[in-house]
Amino acid sequence: MPPLIEPWKLVVVTIVQEAALESLKGKIMVAEVIRDRAESKYNSDGTLIDTILRPKQFSGWNTEERARIRSLNLDITEQAVIDSIKAYEIAFKDRTNYAMGANLYHADYMNPYPQWAYATNVTRLTQEGHHIFYREDR
Repeated sequence: MPPLIEPWKLVVVTIVQEAALESLKGKIMVAEVIRDRAESKYNSDGTLIDTILRPKQFSGWNTEERARIRSLNLDITEQAVIDSIKAYEIAFKDRTNYAMGANLYHADYMNPYPQWAYATNVTRLTQEGHHIFYREDR
């Protein structure tokens, strides 16, 4: 039986939650992280749904995050939604790699940065807008 909500739509909603105010490139980079995490089974069983909804992986789905409720009412004509759909299509169909293989990111205004950002097996790769992208080697 097909899922009630198609996984690609959860990816789009997650991009909106995580990067609504970022550039199209920034949205694509978030989509790349989701794609690459699923494909490499990084904190995931390899499915998009598990990759996105696993606890404490994407802040928009955290239980204390009020934006997850707003996500149920997204207007498909909102520019952030339109751009997030485009970002999904570009990252998944064109196989872009703007995020340079990143499997982690956080906002540059977080204070303090997440503990994992200081781990010896984590390398800072690039920044786009307010997101800093990293690769954790396991």
